[in-house]
Amino acid sequence: VKSVVKPNAVPLTQYQHVLRELVKTEEFYVQMLIALVSIKAKLEKHLPKDKVEIRNSFQNLEAIVNLHEKEFLPKLQECYQHDGEGIGTVFLQYVPHFAHYIPYISALDDHRETRAKYVKNLASSKKHNANDLESMVIMPLQRLLKYPLLLKEMVKNIPDSQEQQKKELEEALKKVSAIAEKVNKKKTEEENRKKVLEIAKGFGEQAVHLNLVQPDRWFVKKFRFFEKSDQSQYYEVFVFNDLIVIDTFGNEKRFTLFFPFKEEIESRKEQSRNSLKFYLQSSHDHSKHVSFYCPEEEIANEFDGILSSFGVEVDEISN
Repeated sequence: VKSVVKPNAVPLTQYQHVLRELVKTEEFYVQMLIALVSIKAKLEKHLPKDKVEIRNSFQNLEAIVNLHEKEFLPKLQECYQHDGEGIGTVFLQYVPHFAHYIPYISALDDHRETRAKYVKNLASSKKHNANDLESMVIMPLQRLLKYPLLLKEMVKNIPDSQEQQKKELEEALKKVSAIAEKVNKKKTEEENRKKVLEIAKGFGEQAVHLNLVQPDRWFVKKFRFFEKSDQSQYYEVFVFNDLIVIDTFGNEKRFTLFFPFKEEIESRKEQSRNSLKFYLQSSHDHSKHVSFYCPEEEIANEFDGILSSFGVEVDEISN
């Protein structure tokens, strides 16, 4: 990648500094993307039987590289040579194409172990290691999230005399921030989906029977509470956005209770010796109830707060 960013001959304004950083880091980013494509090609060559899985580990990589190397970077470089004129327009033109990032970023966590395994096949060249590869692989996500920060600084520092360019930059900032937020949301959804699946595996067939895995369900927090104040037996309490799942451990007989928020849950807590004691009971099925102890007030308050955020009010009983 041929750079258009030269050493400073004269002092730069803050706006020019940001513009310079945008273009210089974009040039480096494209170099790293090209190197990543080269690594992917080596993996496919060394491991032909795993070609499909390798491609799944780098979804849409070629489309991202072509976008930045052939189109986006040359346009930014041209703007740089004209003191940033048209930068906002270039971003507005290419923001729709940033959708190429969504499948790539969605695959990041799914194939982390696969990539670590494959990179061992390149170890003999002494040019790559697992950490190097992971740093390069997550660079597209980091770059996408960096654009709004750079544009924000450009909007902040552009001279008042460049009113039209400022409007274009402000519009570009809105559009780029929206796509970055969308990608981040997609990544969070994927992480939550995998977490729910991971939890469901621990419940075996019961998770299937009770439909624990749902597309609009996400995991919030896991707590460990105790069946008795002596802490000899404990519950693992999984809080989701629409459900509480309570699983017993340390008992001869294991049982699991599900409390969907839509069924309405009666909840209360009271001070008991050195612990806070919680009671949960289904308003629709009074046979479905449980009580447990929490020895730490901070954790109890966190649990209380999470329930309240999902509309489950916890009544406090004073002794």
